[in-house]
Amino acid sequence: MVGRQKLQLWGFGVVGLLFTLCGFMFDKLPSLALIICYLLCTFFGQCGPNATTYIVPSEIFPTEVRTMFHGISACFGKVGALIAAILFNRLSEVDMFLACGYASFIGVVLTFLFIPDAGPLDLYALDERWQMILDGKKSEYDGPANDPQFCSYYERKKMGLPW
Repeated sequence: MVGRQKLQLWGFGVVGLLFTLCGFMFDKLPSLALIICYLLCTFFGQCGPNATTYIVPSEIFPTEVRTMFHGISACFGKVGALIAAILFNRLSEVDMFLACGYASFIGVVLTFLFIPDAGPLDLYALDERWQMILDGKKSEYDGPANDPQFCSYYERKKMGLPW
């Protein structure tokens, strides 16, 4: 099973490589190659980050605030799309490809650092962990949500665990 974090990492990485390739090779590649490269960008974007940025917020927030925080996450996605739409009118085609590629690479770094892979984890375990944190008993929680395989890099470092 491919976890959500790995799917998002690979999706952002492949999209970043393809967009950057399109940007740097824009004048050298034939139109058909650019179209194929763009279609591959769209495919990997839809199967990776587009799917996971919708699924992850619905899993990692506590039940009591899950829908509200999922809505806030979606709102920031829409604001990002609005900013991109405004900025893209001012960029050349090459700069657009490069901006998308660089933004995807930033997505790789942020995903690696901060996105946990909570997909296989029972949501009740996440809720129990959050409740212990809210009750000031974070150090007393010893459930499956503290298993390093479900934690982000940042969380593992905060717990004093190796990479």
